[in-house]
Amino acid sequence: MLTSVGSPHPSKRRHSVRALAVTCLLVPAALLAAPALGATAPPTTEPPPSPSPAPTNTDAPTPEPTNYEPPPEPTMLLNVLSPICDGDAPYLVYDVDVENTEGSTATITFVNPSGGNVVYTDLPLSGTILWPGAAVDGSGAPTDWPGWAFVGGEWVEDSSDAWLRNPITVTIEVNPTASATVSYPPATPSCSANPPGREDPPPPSSGEARLPNTGTETLTYAGIAGGLVVLGGLTVAAVRRRAHQG
Repeated sequence: MLTSVGSPHPSKRRHSVRALAVTCLLVPAALLAAPALGATAPPTTEPPPSPSPAPTNTDAPTPEPTNYEPPPEPTMLLNVLSPICDGDAPYLVYDVDVENTEGSTATITFVNPSGGNVVYTDLPLSGTILWPGAAVDGSGAPTDWPGWAFVGGEWVEDSSDAWLRNPITVTIEVNPTASATVSYPPATPSCSANPPGREDPPPPSSGEARLPNTGTETLTYAGIAGGLVVLGGLTVAAVRRRAHQG
């Protein structure tokens, strides 16, 4: 028996069309997704590691051996410290030698045991200074003497600076310092460091008036430096000691 072949059933035809549409949609999607699936992220570049710092030598350097010797101590030699009378005026002649010091000027102090000292500053290392309490005019003639005062037209004893006629300690400071005791120049037949017609007054007794004790008060006289003086006379042993630092 012959079977007639007719058209497919409508429902089957719809199935085929739907399957074909789905296939048409899936194929392009698959083609588009394929590059994305096969692609890989670009490689990242990491910075190279920092080089390790070179090791440092922490050992302290070995000190160089030294043969250090302390500088020699400054010294002073007091060659001359001599009172003299010249033209009836009193003077002090001095001369010092120094070593191992940069000092080039001297300070001479007449030490007052009961009051202010008398100080001459910025003196050369050798010279002549007028005795404190004395005065001279422009020609060098004396006009005043320690221990005397001109009152009422005559010279009378003056206790205010009579200590300058007594044995007195004189200090010479350059760096270091030297000291010695000197006396007021005595009168001689050719020279008298006293007012005209007057002789050396007697030394003041303990009951006579003296300068008041003024503590650190110092009477400073300008240094009166003469030329270098070379003479014999009293040679005083040097007092050597280390200079005091200020």
